[in-house]
Amino acid sequence: MYLYFLGNSCFKIQTNDKETTLLLDPFDGTAGNLSKQTAEVILSSSDRSDHSYVDIVKRTSPVLPFIINNPGEYDVKGISIQAVEVKQDMVDGKSGSEYVTLYSMGIEGVFVGHLGALNRSLKEAELEALGRIDVLLLPVGGGHVLSPKAAIEIIAQIEPRMVIPCHYAMKESKLELGTLQSFLKESGMKTDEAVDKLKITKKELPGEDTKCIVLNIA
Repeated sequence: MYLYFLGNSCFKIQTNDKETTLLLDPFDGTAGNLSKQTAEVILSSSDRSDHSYVDIVKRTSPVLPFIINNPGEYDVKGISIQAVEVKQDMVDGKSGSEYVTLYSMGIEGVFVGHLGALNRSLKEAELEALGRIDVLLLPVGGGHVLSPKAAIEIIAQIEPRMVIPCHYAMKESKLELGTLQSFLKESGMKTDEAVDKLKITKKELPGEDTKCIVLNIA
């Protein structure tokens, strides 16, 4: 599969044969540009506009995409999707969205986890419901999503082979978030130079140590 970062918590995943494209957490334009994106499947983790602006994709897709924003088990175009609803922690008397949906996607033998708008570490039952995760798409910038400390706790809980940070401060975004550097410093994780896209295969997943990879906005 091919993985692209589009800003905030938004990613595009394209199968190796390029027959199926998934779009995760499309947003309302506070970062990047989604106006030309098409997708067969859209996953949304929250009802916030920066995680659920599906209309921008529906307007440009020749066929209306299949939208997932509720918990359950799905099998779409040969991709298995586990959607798990969790209740957020309250921050300063509010949580942004009371409930968010987390995803584990089985694609070409690799399990990709997307935690979108989550703002706390996971409970045992939630970890069990998500199941195995090889590649973790992880918000790290605080605000209404995970702080660096909570993100580090989740890495220890899930023990993925690969972590892709998202939802942190960047020049394209108007959201007030912590920096990627803050997360990397606090976690002690090392990363190579950022790349524009990432090809992921089961055979080439990292070994025992979790690897952190930073993606540029596509």
